[in-house]
Amino acid sequence: PFYGFCGAIANPNASLASQAAFIGSQFAQFNATPYGYIEDAGFTKWRELSIRLGLPESFATRFASLKGASVTLSGRNLHTWTNYTGLDPEINEGGGNAFNQAEFNTQPPTRTFTLRFDLKL
Repeated sequence: PFYGFCGAIANPNASLASQAAFIGSQFAQFNATPYGYIEDAGFTKWRELSIRLGLPESFATRFASLKGASVTLSGRNLHTWTNYTGLDPEINEGGGNAFNQAEFNTQPPTRTFTLRFDLKL
């Protein structure tokens, strides 16, 4: 995530964290060190929420063939709380390689919403 820290080269007022991230990423890129700059990637993630509402029986009795109905709204990957500056603290281009925070050509999990209708006939 640090290859874009060009300001750390030319800006004398760049933060020390930006400068260290840039230097570490350059070392990792040119194999001077296998790890480069590692930042805290602690996080809390709201992965999934689902809400299901059943329609009242009084509504179902209005239709002769309907014995029940419900509506479900669900969402995945709703929010991530983190101070990590990359795309997502769980992704990296090295797969299971430890101490790798490179994110080139990787995608964070998508946020999805699903609306479902269930009818009991």
